[in-house]
Amino acid sequence: MLAIDAARTSGFRDSLYYFRRNLLALKLNATQPEKDHLIAEGKLGSHLRTRSVTLITARSAFKLHGSKMILGKQNTFSCRKFLSKKLIVS
Repeated sequence: MLAIDAARTSGFRDSLYYFRRNLLALKLNATQPEKDHLIAEGKLGSHLRTRSVTLITARSAFKLHGSKMILGKQNTFSCRKFLSKKLIVS
């Protein structure tokens, strides 16, 4: 997941502050082919093609902040509803 998304859902304004505060977060730098793929998928703006893009593993974000990382700021559904939907589909 993009580090800026994880930082904003945790209340930080920048990923730099996020990584300074959460030392256990696994930080990854995106390579150029990865950035090109994200731009093609529409997950990343084309203006970031030449800039450094930082990623964080979803597992380390979930371990640090729980379901807040998956649900986002809106918290449109609870984990119980998510699990019940998952059980109904299965």
